[in-house]
Amino acid sequence: MNTWQEQALDHAKKLLPDESCGLVIDVDGKQEYYPCKNIAIEGANSFTIDPEDYAKAEETGTVLHICHSHPKRRLNSIRRRYKKL
Repeated sequence: MNTWQEQALDHAKKLLPDESCGLVIDVDGKQEYYPCKNIAIEGANSFTIDPEDYAKAEETGTVLHICHSHPKRRLNSIRRRYKKL
């Protein structure tokens, strides 16, 4: 199974050229990536997590981190940053 970092990166790739967003949640001691809908008006330049997605994530586990992509940056630099987490 993929790590949450790999899942976040895959999510970001699928949403190009828009910015992706999601949450890292703790579910029974395991960190999982919870993809969220970006409802920002300018989705390529900013992100706003859909409140319904955030609420569902809170029902599923404890929210630990908010993740979002920078679609205008190179994916290699994003991969390096995720590996540090």
